[in-house]
Amino acid sequence: MQDKRRNEIRARQISGMILGVIIGLMTANFFPALRSAIGGWAMVLLWSVALGGLVGSLTDFYLIGQRITKRENRTLNNIVGLGLLVVVIGIVLLIANLL
Repeated sequence: MQDKRRNEIRARQISGMILGVIIGLMTANFFPALRSAIGGWAMVLLWSVALGGLVGSLTDFYLIGQRITKRENRTLNNIVGLGLLVVVIGIVLLIANLL
């Protein structure tokens, strides 16, 4: 049961990554100024894969929020789960800038 759920999550993440790459490459091709602002094709690919994987995982962020809030409110749990992700990324960026 647990392996089936993990396989479903991975399939959604991979499909999100593939779709993210397709959309990212098309966007960067049509808007060269955006591609230059991001940092070139390599950074477009990096951000496309990262954002696509994130979008593919959005349905599971409520689990993180549910463990924190101990409530069944999906909207609140999604907001808390995504907020925690933003806080962790902010801490990592802060530490990276301090080093």
